[in-house]
Amino acid sequence: MGKALLIILGGFIILYSGFQRNMQDTAKESANDSSMRYSKHQAKYIAEGGTNLMLSQLKNNVHWRGEKTDIPIAGGTADVFAFNRNDLGNNTVEIKSTGTFNGVVDSAGALINIWAVSDRFSRFSYFSNREENIWFYSRDTLYGPVHTNSRFNMTGTPTFYGLVSSVSPTYETMGYTNPRFLGGTNFGRDRINLEPDFGPLQDAANNGGHLVSNYPLYLKFQSDGTYMYKVGNYGSWQTRAIPDNGVIACNRSIYVEGTINGQVTIATTNKIIITNDIIYTDNPMENPESDDLLGLVAYDDIVIQNNSENRNVCKIQATLLSRDGSFKAEYIDFIPSTRLELYGGIVQEIRGAVGRLGSPPRGFEKRYRYDERMEYMYPPFYPIAPGAVSGSSTMGKINIIYWK
Repeated sequence: MGKALLIILGGFIILYSGFQRNMQDTAKESANDSSMRYSKHQAKYIAEGGTNLMLSQLKNNVHWRGEKTDIPIAGGTADVFAFNRNDLGNNTVEIKSTGTFNGVVDSAGALINIWAVSDRFSRFSYFSNREENIWFYSRDTLYGPVHTNSRFNMTGTPTFYGLVSSVSPTYETMGYTNPRFLGGTNFGRDRINLEPDFGPLQDAANNGGHLVSNYPLYLKFQSDGTYMYKVGNYGSWQTRAIPDNGVIACNRSIYVEGTINGQVTIATTNKIIITNDIIYTDNPMENPESDDLLGLVAYDDIVIQNNSENRNVCKIQATLLSRDGSFKAEYIDFIPSTRLELYGGIVQEIRGAVGRLGSPPRGFEKRYRYDERMEYMYPPFYPIAPGAVSGSSTMGKINIIYWK
């Protein structure tokens, strides 16, 4: 009996010793596994941190591409690479990031669309060379960048949501004046010369675009991406697709209306006359991703024609540039007044009249809204505005397609 008890007790001791060793081994494995999971988590966190750092880098310098290595993050390091993905689009960039912590490696990245801030005149919601006796007052609300090469006149409480800049260090006031500059100001800045180069537009019209010389040109755009055109007062109407490079030019007056499906710049060394509504097929006010764009560029005035169609609400979706003249209405004294709905921007030598205040008001009542896409996009070959981005709070816009 005593011998049997000793045998049983010895067995228990052997089993307990084995169990203890297993417990110790399990504890070691658990600790090692926990350490590995922690290192893996940190490596992933570091890789994601590297991706975020690269996103910040690209927002401040949208043209930068390349690799940054051994970036210290949270006790480890990250190697990050940004490169173009032209196979997915001209604005597409891929970011790849590798994080390392305690010898453990993990990765992260992102695919993004990126746009540089536009350096074209089209980025302005309002631009003038001269203001003279034109005033912003309480009913005026403007979005987007606003600039004059002279001095603004302000009265009441006009509201500006974008950066307001002028060559003058001050603005003129009349009576109670308290403008709301919600997007900041840059008064006393350098002049932005309104001297657009028409050369690239003419060259593009003559090489793959549509160029007409010595006769007025009549245009009616269709929602299928084509337009009807007539050369001269007595020409016959013909139809063609919007040119691949998007440029239509003439050295005489151009008459335009219709529905734009595509990207177009219409340019002339003479006048542009708007004969009826000119709007986009894919309305960017409803779809901000619309890529329909229209630029109207003239040496002389851009004029709303005096006709019955325009007096029944006039809608213009475009960014307008008049080098030596104004955007204005041909006639402003008709009653009752009607709305002028402009979605885009206006660049001009001097502000023109589209209506007249009074009781009752006459002509057109302005309903202007800035096309925010113009901060980063512009119609084909639209003229460059040297120094236009001075004072801008950011140099680029980024949309993340997916994060991995």
